[in-house]
Amino acid sequence: MVKLFRLFEFFKRMKNQHILKLAVFALFAWCPGAAEAQYTYDAFRFSETGQTGTARFQAMGGNHTALGGDASTIGGNPAGLAFYNRSELSISPGFSNFRTETSYLNGNSYDSRNNFNLPNFSLVLGGNPQHPNRKWRRTAMGLSYSREQSFHNQFSYAGRNSQSAFIDHVVELANGYSVDQLSQTSEDPSTGEVFANSLPGAYYQIYAFDPTVSNGVEGPPYLPLDGDKAVNQYGTFDARGAHSKWSFAYAGNYDNKLYLGFSVNFNRVKYKYDHVLDESVISGEVFRSYRYGEALDVSGNGVSATLGAIYKATPDVQVGVSVSSPAYTTLRESFYQDARVELVQPDNLPTSYAVTPNDFSYSLLSPFRASGGVTYFVGASRSGFLTASLDFVGYKGMRVYARDWNASDSREFKTFYKNEISNTYKNVVNVRLGGEYRVQALRLRAGLAYQPDPYQVRPDGINRSRLIASAGLGVRIKSVFVDLAGNFNTFKSAFTPYVLEDENRFFTAETRNKAANVILTVGTTF
Repeated sequence: MVKLFRLFEFFKRMKNQHILKLAVFALFAWCPGAAEAQYTYDAFRFSETGQTGTARFQAMGGNHTALGGDASTIGGNPAGLAFYNRSELSISPGFSNFRTETSYLNGNSYDSRNNFNLPNFSLVLGGNPQHPNRKWRRTAMGLSYSREQSFHNQFSYAGRNSQSAFIDHVVELANGYSVDQLSQTSEDPSTGEVFANSLPGAYYQIYAFDPTVSNGVEGPPYLPLDGDKAVNQYGTFDARGAHSKWSFAYAGNYDNKLYLGFSVNFNRVKYKYDHVLDESVISGEVFRSYRYGEALDVSGNGVSATLGAIYKATPDVQVGVSVSSPAYTTLRESFYQDARVELVQPDNLPTSYAVTPNDFSYSLLSPFRASGGVTYFVGASRSGFLTASLDFVGYKGMRVYARDWNASDSREFKTFYKNEISNTYKNVVNVRLGGEYRVQALRLRAGLAYQPDPYQVRPDGINRSRLIASAGLGVRIKSVFVDLAGNFNTFKSAFTPYVLEDENRFFTAETRNKAANVILTVGTTF
């Protein structure tokens, strides 16, 4: 396990490609059964999607596959655009509430965050009917913005730890360095600020641990000062950002029986997080407290395409299929770390040091997706319908590629993560159910969506599957419509602040997450 975290350290902070390559294959040889490395998890995080579309479709479980006549189909099954015989403009503001309950070292912490956002904006241009004797009846175009996934997350964890502190993890990393390596620093030529070249180097600069002396030579193993003291630990994790998508779609209606469409999608990823771990030393002789801080900033753009079809089998039954190519996304990240201490007896020694910021560019290939669904219209008056769909997501096919490297190193990076992804994730089939009932101008809606756990093995024993319940209502009066929807889901996650050689000396924070979203769609036809 510690070898995995050391690989993470190398990926985030080492700029020497040959050292990076050796770290990758050292990990692969030492712990072939380890959990996923950093970019394996990033591939999943930036490829997952939530409930998307207008309030109408979100209220019905996010069913896009076998329904038409809604702007959600632009980013879902573009064949649904061919049902339009008029143009439409809509906007869908939203409100989200995220709540977390975190258990760590027999203590519980509670956090909450609110977020206003824009889940959807759409413009549909309905085409005029073609010549009455032609089979192709009409065409339509659409442009939409959709919020595919929210990265907002906030939690804290706290407890008294009598087994270890973060400095123990730093010392285990430091044992792979000489004193000369720990002492190496870099200077920012524009500001003159001096940085440590590694995380252990930053702690060495603030005298958090001492080397041992053998035959008059200082070096490893290193010993943490106040290493036998218990600590009160308090950590905070704050993430924000979103995966959004702009889609352009075109669709055609063949004989009011077959509806075909395609879309080109432009993806945008913005993700940031800050993690701070504060530790107060119980009866410390040298230090009152430690603080470790890290921050990650990721941004990038991608492109994908979707093909779809809907076939009206009978007046009451229509079926739909769609396939989406993997999105190819280029990403750039910046990673920052710093260390701080508070001394029992303050003197002129430095008490804070930052690690040289590191930038890394890579590319991501998201999963292949395919959906199939059916819609049944109820009653001769068509006062409502039921719809269901299955969404295949090929998580095992995700790939990551290093950019700006030579061919050999890039190939080895790709091969390593191809194996890691294949051994960590499995392909899944999401299930969506929904329906709508009409009472004159009023529409009542409800839906369920089930997303299975994509992990092949649960190293922390946590089931990460999700069940999303949704409901809503809408009003249609002449050329104006207003829809309101809400969805709610709970899921579990885990966070390990640091790892050690001895698995009995470090602990994991387990978090129960609750997410509630409200979306309002206001639109007009013309």
